[in-house]
Amino acid sequence: MLPLLVPIYEAKVSRDLRIVYQIDIDTDVKRKSAKQIIKIYGVYTHAQMDNRLWSSVSHYHASHRGKEYREQCLARETARTPGKNVTLPSQFSYYEESETPKEPEISTHSTTDYAMDDEDLSTIRSFVVFEKFMLMSKSLVQSIVDDLDGAHVFQVSPKEKEVIYYDSASFVLGRSGTGKTTCIVFKMLGIERMFEEGAEAKPRQVFITQSPALAQKVQEYYRSLIRTYSHRSATHKHATPEDTGILADLRDEGMESFGLPSRYSLLEDQHFPLFLSFDQFCSLLEEDYIFRFGSLARSQVIARRFNPSYTVDIEEEFKSDPEYFHEQLLPAVWTMGKIKENKHVSVTFDVFAFAYWPHFDQGLTYGLDPALVYNEFIGVIENGKRLPGPKIDALYIDEVQDNLLIDSKLLFNFSDNPHGILMAGDTAQTISAGSSFRFEDLKAFFWRLESQDKAVRAKMRSPIHPVLFHLSVNYRSHGGIVDCASALVELVSQLFPNSIDKLQKESGLIEGPKPIFFSGWEQGSIQINQFLRDQEDVQIDFGANQVILVRNNAAREALRAQVGEIGLILTLYESKGLEFNDVLIYNFFEDSIASATTWRIVLYGLDSSKYRSLPEFDAIRHAIICSELKNLYVGITRARNHCWIWDISERAEPMKEYWTERNLIEKCGPGDPTPQLGATSSASEWEEQGRTLFERELYPQAMLCFQRAGLTLERDIAAAYEARKQARLLHATKSNDRETRTAFHYAAEKFLECGKVATSKQQNSCYIRAADCYMQAEEWKPAAETFIMARDFGMAAKCYRNAGFFAEAVETVQTHSESIQQTVAEEIIKVARLEYLRTAQYDQAEELFDDLDEQLEYMEDCGLESGRIEVLEHHQRHEEAAEAAAEAAFSRGDLLEGIRLLQSSNDPNLLRQAVENALGGLWILFPFGHQANSNPTVVDALIQFVSNDSSMLTEEEAHQIDVFRAIRTGNQARIGSLAQSHGILASDSPYRSMLSLLCFPYNSNTLVPSDDWTTQDFVTNTKLIWKYFAQLSELSPEASRLKRIDPP
Repeated sequence: MLPLLVPIYEAKVSRDLRIVYQIDIDTDVKRKSAKQIIKIYGVYTHAQMDNRLWSSVSHYHASHRGKEYREQCLARETARTPGKNVTLPSQFSYYEESETPKEPEISTHSTTDYAMDDEDLSTIRSFVVFEKFMLMSKSLVQSIVDDLDGAHVFQVSPKEKEVIYYDSASFVLGRSGTGKTTCIVFKMLGIERMFEEGAEAKPRQVFITQSPALAQKVQEYYRSLIRTYSHRSATHKHATPEDTGILADLRDEGMESFGLPSRYSLLEDQHFPLFLSFDQFCSLLEEDYIFRFGSLARSQVIARRFNPSYTVDIEEEFKSDPEYFHEQLLPAVWTMGKIKENKHVSVTFDVFAFAYWPHFDQGLTYGLDPALVYNEFIGVIENGKRLPGPKIDALYIDEVQDNLLIDSKLLFNFSDNPHGILMAGDTAQTISAGSSFRFEDLKAFFWRLESQDKAVRAKMRSPIHPVLFHLSVNYRSHGGIVDCASALVELVSQLFPNSIDKLQKESGLIEGPKPIFFSGWEQGSIQINQFLRDQEDVQIDFGANQVILVRNNAAREALRAQVGEIGLILTLYESKGLEFNDVLIYNFFEDSIASATTWRIVLYGLDSSKYRSLPEFDAIRHAIICSELKNLYVGITRARNHCWIWDISERAEPMKEYWTERNLIEKCGPGDPTPQLGATSSASEWEEQGRTLFERELYPQAMLCFQRAGLTLERDIAAAYEARKQARLLHATKSNDRETRTAFHYAAEKFLECGKVATSKQQNSCYIRAADCYMQAEEWKPAAETFIMARDFGMAAKCYRNAGFFAEAVETVQTHSESIQQTVAEEIIKVARLEYLRTAQYDQAEELFDDLDEQLEYMEDCGLESGRIEVLEHHQRHEEAAEAAAEAAFSRGDLLEGIRLLQSSNDPNLLRQAVENALGGLWILFPFGHQANSNPTVVDALIQFVSNDSSMLTEEEAHQIDVFRAIRTGNQARIGSLAQSHGILASDSPYRSMLSLLCFPYNSNTLVPSDDWTTQDFVTNTKLIWKYFAQLSELSPEASRLKRIDPP
């Protein structure tokens, strides 16, 4: 028997049932203490009891967790005495130390009883690593009794507890699978429960990551925990097929689909905690900016097309910085709005690689990785915006290495509590295009922000300097894989110390098979497909939890040509964030852009004196190796159980030699037994993997999974999304091009076909996507019809309007008014009214007004005079039609037509208007002080019209006509007589004075002295002249006629 083994006990429950448990040690990091607890492995039947298994588990604990742990598990606070079998848990002092498992103190080969093969190790891992031990609580017991599927808090390591209970800002740095996200969720849960117990106000907690799918999964896990533990959740809601299983891209969904308002400023306490991707968070902010500044930004941009210096009125709060308001804020808001209109124009890495990279000068791009160049472009983008909305109490940023520093600054600005910031990530995984991240840079950046904080500078508080926690135990992969990957991190740290954060060595909880490196064949002498066959020479298939990783898409296509649809084949970039049981890394080195000589610099990680002709190391010239090692690290750490590396190129030799020298790999060469590479998977496993890949937008790979799961609808949906993805890539380079519209039409048809087969929410989702694609193809009528099928009547009405089908748009609005936003309905009706009236569809237009008077008023406001007249005539309102027509004629200067129209009516009022307009025209045609007789035809017509029915004229108007007729005929004697007669009576009537004055200029020849004049003639004419000037001096400025004549 091995000394000091950790005992594992069994307790008899019934004749056939046994509880298997052990005495374990739990830590309290706050009190710096440790105590004994009972860890229950499970309840088993007698037939399920495997003593060899439990002996192996006991041996694992004994050999890996150290002597002190074993002694503490065996310690008993109170010695057992006859009649007593109860012992109080012992307590011990806890000293913070490395969480890395101890090196085995007992030889695993000391007896054949404990010699474990890979299968044994895998079984033990299921108990030691994958099984989560829940803390005993009332909620757990109740869940067991009620047979509820609830999530529960499980036991975590002491180092994870330190992260969870730390009460100020912190950075959590750990490699893949070390429990970073678990720490965040448990910390959020603890803070929320403090609120529920009444100790704190409702906390505004926000979880941010890059992937919407990850944010959604973390939210679901958190809510499951809340349902289990919350005192305010009396019932547990079980998910139904209607709530789950919808295959859709979360990036397409508006915030309302997640139960959130459209704008950040509308968030309330009930919406917290928030679980969002960074893009979703920014979308909430952008909607606030567009709502507040959108119209101003649009006005300024449009005006600047004609006047580049134009600026809109500045808002009060920005008057201290007008340049920021006009030259930064408003242009940014305008850009936001344009992106909202076409949300796919942003330059993602896919768009960069597809649309931009091929068009760069090959002389400049030769030997460069597009992901590295993309990093450089994106890394220099900076932006600063003043932020709206409420502050938050606790901010958690997961996978922070995928963010830019400027992203972090934006998020920090929303935190109202500098102690409530936690950021977790892994700089060994910064192959995310656009990121060249280090925690050291983030720490320095945070330090600078704190030093510039107003409260710190005013000495209202001390600066906060986050604590950096290192998590080094990997729960995803076993020691064989973790050790191999850790050597890569160590090599990066040694060769490129400024490119990665320094961490203590990562370790797995249990040993496992080392990665296998296929080597020993001459390059070109053997193909990979020779190893992908079974004993009967039939090609094997990879399972759902196996993957082949290649360098790029070209390598994938080349491999597919050799092996066909053997299983999942992903690029390294695509694999980031995914996990598989087994990983085959294919031709990583052969397809590297680094030469074989460049790869030899990795041998500096060994005793370089053993190797001749190593290239002189230069960190700048050899920077590609830093990126390559990180890529390789990501590839290896995708594996949970087995990792195989196939590469027989010369470039692979240095790395293989490095690993071999450190005993981190097994080599498989000619004549060696070949490991079993293939595996079988169930339909449910293929479906689960397909959904995972679909969430990552890896649609072709998801299609393969769904095909193997026998799910043709899901396969076709993934194909539709892939068609849309390709259309969007085309759109990035060929905006509004026919080829782009064709591509979107094809995607729309694919979605539509899926919608006809799908049911319920899945059907609706397919129809919405189909309609979106029709819109991108500018096929508005099919888009509208598809939106109708999706019951999105507001969008349907808009599309009908864009297509020019106003009757359908109006019918949609009127039929489904309760389902359409009021602003949308009003806009549709407004546009339809104008279109109907503009195109003389008066009957249709009439239905859109409450009454005819509203319609006529609207037409008048819009300047639709001809249409207004037609409507009046149509409704037998001839007098009004005539009046309106006349007004229109007068307004365009057609006096005679206006009078004719008024005259055509039998309405005395309109006839009176005709007379008044005719006389007014004559006054204009015979200006005061000028002997003019322009337009004699018009003059004659006007005089004739007024003279036709003298009974309609007043005495004053009859005198005016008499004067105009005399002037028109040029009868000097008559003009002179009228001038004198009206002049005599000028003192009694202002209008006679004006008539007299009008006559004098046209009779001026009689006032010129003549040799034939007698003395009496001279006296008479002089009196007339004197009278003329006297009348001029007495002209009343208020007289209406004076406004129609020119002064003399």
